[in-house]
Amino acid sequence: MAENQSKINFPIVLTVASSDSGGGAGVQADLKTFAALRVYGVSAISGLTAQNTTSVTLFETVSSQMLTTQLEAIFSDFPVNVIKVGLIGSPQNILALIEFIKELKDPPKLIVDPVMISAAGYEFLNEDSITALEKLLPFSYLTTPNINEAEKLSLLSLNSPGNIKRAADIIFNRFKPKNILIKGGHAAGADSKDYLFMEDGSYQVFALERIKTNSDHGTGCSLSSGIAAFLAHKLSLPEAVERAKLYVHGAIADGMELGAGRGPLNHFYEFYSYNRPETLMPGPIDQGFPPPLCCQDLGETIVKPKSIALTKTKETRSYFQYLAKVRQTNPLVLCITNFVTVTDCANALLAIGASPVMSLGPDDARDLAAQAQALVINIGTINDATYEVMLQAGLGANWAKVPIVLDPVGVGASLNRMTPSKELINKLSPRVIRGNASEILALYNVSLSMTQRGVDTALGLNFKDIEEAAVKISQATGAIVAVTGETDLVTFGGRLETISGGNILLTCITGSGCLLSALVGAFVGANPDSPLEATVAALELLKAAGEIAASKLSDPLALGEFHFRLLDALAMS
Repeated sequence: MAENQSKINFPIVLTVASSDSGGGAGVQADLKTFAALRVYGVSAISGLTAQNTTSVTLFETVSSQMLTTQLEAIFSDFPVNVIKVGLIGSPQNILALIEFIKELKDPPKLIVDPVMISAAGYEFLNEDSITALEKLLPFSYLTTPNINEAEKLSLLSLNSPGNIKRAADIIFNRFKPKNILIKGGHAAGADSKDYLFMEDGSYQVFALERIKTNSDHGTGCSLSSGIAAFLAHKLSLPEAVERAKLYVHGAIADGMELGAGRGPLNHFYEFYSYNRPETLMPGPIDQGFPPPLCCQDLGETIVKPKSIALTKTKETRSYFQYLAKVRQTNPLVLCITNFVTVTDCANALLAIGASPVMSLGPDDARDLAAQAQALVINIGTINDATYEVMLQAGLGANWAKVPIVLDPVGVGASLNRMTPSKELINKLSPRVIRGNASEILALYNVSLSMTQRGVDTALGLNFKDIEEAAVKISQATGAIVAVTGETDLVTFGGRLETISGGNILLTCITGSGCLLSALVGAFVGANPDSPLEATVAALELLKAAGEIAASKLSDPLALGEFHFRLLDALAMS
């Protein structure tokens, strides 16, 4: 097998599945999912179906030689990161895939979706094919049967959560996959629950409110493909499952009412909606497409295509639901920030789906703040003129009850920063104060020489001292206080949350803290009823993005590349 020739470091996912002539499921759904989730999709077609939204009228498999030849062509030229297997059909093709995988020196993670029967009742696999699956599933990193398929594999009726666990045990023992996701889309109940059973014996339940719709054809294919895509982006398995479920939930909610039966999902709902014609191309092709968002005036509120507000159970709670709200509401965030990081703040806000606007005029800033959903004040390059801009913007925000995020950059390095910072806190009552450990300790009147070196965090600080300072400042000001460092902490109203993770390269580039304050502004502005949770979510997002960006570097110390990949990671989160 020849070495692949690809020169770029871009996630590539292979789907081995059958074609759906109606475009809603199978290979077509897989490739749409890959494109929407920013991985490059390649395919090996294992079979052909004649189907539409109402039924499957004919299914034929390709020859095992044809399947193997497709696989050889792909692997000789593409560095495949993950393989997603859908409907293969014949036992001969299943066995051919097994033999091909055995020959790979370093086989990619294998996701097997054991498609057995269509929603309309067409049976794709006979008993011989199911027997062949017994030989394929031991190679799988994850298998994703739905409730009906899990019943067929386990020979157990899944009428209770307890039975679901027993079915997983049976599938583990009989088929020996590393991990199992039993999909609950076909089950009853107000919530759609998926059950992830992992090789270490643990399990997690992922639940979202069930959507009543006739546009759900291809849901199972899209979920397993979404998991494959997020694994290719190097997320953990639980994160990949959660992210894929959120993606599919949004695609179902914006599904297309096409045909007389079960319509397809809208895999590109974050980009446009068939249910909202104004998000599509405005006219004939010769009129041209709308200008890209990055070319529009930052002073205008950019209305992005409708996204879906997602609710999750405590079992799956993380930053995703708060980020989804940002992308749904597209909050206008006014940033009065330092000239070193103004571009980073604007680009980070655009990356997560918010709309940034900047100002250096007192009257202009006051008016914009009253229209915004959040105001971010960053004192990094403060002087008399910029202080007046900050004050007027803050007064405009107070008048309109717009939340303010204050970033006291380098406050402990100079009294010329300390005095105006405390004045702004007293006059404007910010909703959030976000700083590094040195800045928070300085605001708490710890010796300046011990806490600050320019705008950086000093070494050797005691976490208990930082925690005490944050709690006291929060009690005195009524603000949520967020302290960032190796371990972040957020406190308000007697609650204390800590966030670990991230990557040390976040501390090696200029402006990551300023960028984070802008993210906090967007999250709090989009989630006004849960500002503490939204602040925690923003901090979690940056740590996760830092980890993803670092994992994709061509060199572990490529700081310039890390800077750009951080924005990419925010956009793909």
